[in-house]
Amino acid sequence: IKKEYIMKDLIILVGTNPLPCYISARYLWDNKDNKEVGDIYLIGSEENPSIQQYGTIDVAKRLRIKLAKDLSINQEKIKILKIDDVRCIDNIVKEINKINEEHEILLNFTGGTKTMDAFFYNECEKKWKDRFSSSYLDARTNQMIINGHIANDKDLRQIYDVTLHDLAYLHKKEVNNSEPNKIFNKALKVFDDYMNDKQKLNLWISKDQGYNSQIFKDDKGNFIKELKEEQYEILNRSIVKPVWDAISSLDVKLKDKLVFLEGVWLEYWLFEFLNQDNNGIKYYFDIKPPEGLPEFQIDICAIYGYQLTVISITTAKNKGMVKLKAFEAMYRAKQLGGDETKIIQISLLNEGNNNGLVHDIEIDTGSLVSKFLCLGLEDITQDKNELRKIITEYIKK
Repeated sequence: IKKEYIMKDLIILVGTNPLPCYISARYLWDNKDNKEVGDIYLIGSEENPSIQQYGTIDVAKRLRIKLAKDLSINQEKIKILKIDDVRCIDNIVKEINKINEEHEILLNFTGGTKTMDAFFYNECEKKWKDRFSSSYLDARTNQMIINGHIANDKDLRQIYDVTLHDLAYLHKKEVNNSEPNKIFNKALKVFDDYMNDKQKLNLWISKDQGYNSQIFKDDKGNFIKELKEEQYEILNRSIVKPVWDAISSLDVKLKDKLVFLEGVWLEYWLFEFLNQDNNGIKYYFDIKPPEGLPEFQIDICAIYGYQLTVISITTAKNKGMVKLKAFEAMYRAKQLGGDETKIIQISLLNEGNNNGLVHDIEIDTGSLVSKFLCLGLEDITQDKNELRKIITEYIKK
């Protein structure tokens, strides 16, 4: 471990993913030897479709606001420099010349393109010589590398916490989360029993002997407004009746009860289960944008330190349906938490279909599979300590 570096000014190359830039700035500013307040330079690129260059100035502006608040420094101390064309060395030299030549600097090149990283490194080293240091945040180990050496033996996720709303803000999103409705707790106790017994859970999901949600919908797929003999036949089945007895007299709309029975029960159950022993992980339930913004919904978000894991849950038993849910989770995960976000897909697929789903995702996504965990019926009905261990270890790895 070697963390010595002298720094007055910090230069952060800003890429399209703001989170590693934010964590890098927090760590490097908190640990600098020179306690005299210098400046932070956020280097962004102008959008230029003609050369397929993404604009990151908006990202830099959000970073400036968040860092000023969290580092307790004036926003004027955080300067944004714009590069018109990151391929052009002259553009880069022009911006570098705006930084004080007398100050010790530390360049963090976690963000930025490879070209931008290489040009900046070479030009800064040439200009500042022995007053120059460099760093990047290793996404695999969550350690800071400074001047080619590991700077911290501790996983930075154990040092820096962000909330879901911090993450959303950095990625230019707005989200709200809620809590499971406690009114369904009695029914969840019945599902506790089913989740510990694969036979009972199999019976519950059997259309012929368990709960068949299609019977509770009209021809257009909407939930029915009142129960008739056909529905009561299902509600009186031996495996369904204890759950229905627990919710039938609740003071909520029939539709809310049917939504719960169709599959929301599994989201409720998993959220409560994970929160019983959260192992230092923050869990958020039912994540949606505020009204008026484009709609989306994420079942559960888990944050370990600053890394997001999106947990997608469905009671679907059809591999194609689960695969659709998994791909939506991937899309939302990247939007909300950046490139290093992980995904857990939980379903009621049997072992063969769940393995098939994993295989399909490996083919369709290539390298992304390392950030993906699929759990099916066999997994979620196993010993609960083992299930918690699998989920927790995946989130923390």
